[in-house]
Amino acid sequence: MSLLEERITRILEMRLLGQDADAIAENLCVDKLEVVKYEELYKKRLEIVISEGARELGEIATKVDLPPVTVAAFASYYKIKIPKSKPKPAYVRK
Repeated sequence: MSLLEERITRILEMRLLGQDADAIAENLCVDKLEVVKYEELYKKRLEIVISEGARELGEIATKVDLPPVTVAAFASYYKIKIPKSKPKPAYVRK
């Protein structure tokens, strides 16, 4: 896991525990602005990947370099809608 992936995962974990950006920054020993930038970066990355047509959680996760469970939690926390994948057509025999 890269430093960026690790940071955004830790930020999300702390957000889910109810911590604000100041507390997260203190815990990670970084500036508050860095916490906000990490969050904005991943929000933007998710929005771009989804707008470019990614529909399945695994595909989105691969494109933003995060595990699917982290992407799902991040999208849920930040109210980013992950589109449902289209159902595959049923096989029809002749």
